[in-house]
Amino acid sequence: MFAVTGRQLGTPRRELIDAGSVSPQFTSDEKLEPVAGRLAGAGFEPSVIIDETFGRYFTVSDPDGYLLQVNEADEELRSIPYETRVSAALKQ
Repeated sequence: MFAVTGRQLGTPRRELIDAGSVSPQFTSDEKLEPVAGRLAGAGFEPSVIIDETFGRYFTVSDPDGYLLQVNEADEELRSIPYETRVSAALKQ
């Protein structure tokens, strides 16, 4: 489950982005629709879900205006243990 509580960090609004910015991205193990729905229910305004060739994601601004990206976990990778995925990524 993806939960957002308290103050969050993210990327400043586009007009404020500079060389010192960070852009956190989160990966959800569940479909994005219920995640975006819970965020909307908590008073946030998630973007529409974008479906790209590399996967699905949406963005949402935190209370300070920082932009966060939430990615949907790849269906094929869900069955692979996290330790295996991390190990394979480190070998590349």
